Amino acid sequence: MTTSEDLLIGESAAITRVRTSIAKAAQSDFTVLIEGESGTGKDLVARAIHANSERRAQPFISVNCAVLPKDLIESELFGHEKGAFTGAHDSKIGKFEQAHMGTLFLDEIGEMDISLQAKLLRAIEEGEIERLGGRKPIRVDIRLIAATNRNLRQAVAERQFREDLYFRLNVLMIRTPPLRDRIEDVPALALHFISRFQNKAARTVLGITEEALWVLRQYHWPGNVRELRNVIQCAIAMGSSDFIGPQDLPEVFEFPEEMTMREAIDEMKRQYVIKAVLAANGNRKKAAEILNIHPKSLPRILKSHGLLGFDGLAPGATTE
Repeated sequence: MTTSEDLLIGESAAITRVRTSIAKAAQSDFTVLIEGESGTGKDLVARAIHANSERRAQPFISVNCAVLPKDLIESELFGHEKGAFTGAHDSKIGKFEQAHMGTLFLDEIGEMDISLQAKLLRAIEEGEIERLGGRKPIRVDIRLIAATNRNLRQAVAERQFREDLYFRLNVLMIRTPPLRDRIEDVPALALHFISRFQNKAARTVLGITEEALWVLRQYHWPGNVRELRNVIQCAIAMGSSDFIGPQDLPEVFEFPEEMTMREAIDEMKRQYVIKAVLAANGNRKKAAEILNIHPKSLPRILKSHGLLGFDGLAPGATTE
C-alpha cells in the first residue's frame, strides 16, 4: 500500500485500523465518507484510497466545499456553458468532468449549501451532470469520496443536511483518529517531520530528546497532526543544538522563566499524575493502568510528587 503520507506514520492501534480500512476501501468502487477533526488528515486518507485503487492512473480531483462561495460552487462542480451567466465568457469543464474515470474528493461536504445537495445527489445516483446553461446531460464515471469534520447525523437531525444524501455518501465509513487518541505515534511523527523539514533550516537537526518527546506526549493536540508538524517546524527554526529539546518548543509548552527545565518537566509529570488520579475516581488499579505502572508502584509515585493521600487514594482506597 502507498503509505508515504504523514497521517499513516505510526504503529498505534488507531492508525493501524485506518490503514486496514484504506486497504479494504481501495478494493471496491463504493462511495466513502471520511469523518474526523480538522488536522487529522482526511484528505490524505482519500488520496491513499485513490492511489491504491484500480483508478490510480486516472485523475484525483479535490474540491473544498467550505472555501468556495455558494454562488460559485455549482459552476465549479458541474461546469458552465458560454453565456450561462454574467461573466461566463467561455465554456468551463467542472470538477465532475475533470474526474472522469478517476476519483472526485469533496472535502468538508458538511459545509455545502443544502440547496445544492439535491443536484449533487442526482449526479451521484444517475452518473450524469448538466453544465450550467447546458441542454444535454453529460455521462461521468467517477469514484466519489467525501469528508467532513461535522457530525452529519446531527446535521441531518437539525435539517442542515439532506438525509438521502447522507445515506448515499455513507456507504463505507472511515474515521480519522485525533492525535490525542494515538499519542504513542508522536515520536515517529516528530522524527518524520524533522527529517522532512530540517534541510530547510540553516543548521543540522539530528533528532529530538526524550525530555522533549515526553512534553509532546502530555499535550492534548487540539490541532492534531497538522499542529504537531507546525510545532516541529518552529522548533527546527528556533532551536540552536543538534537535537530538539523542551527549550526549543513554542510558547504553548513554556513554563515561567524562573523554572528550570527539570522543574518544568517535573511539574508536567505531577499534573499528569493528578489527571490520572481524578480520572480513576479513587480506584488504585485504574489509576495505575492510566499511568501504565504496576499498582504497587502507585504510592511511591504519589509520594514523589507530594500527592500521597490525594483525592481518595489514601490508604484504604479501593483497589478494584
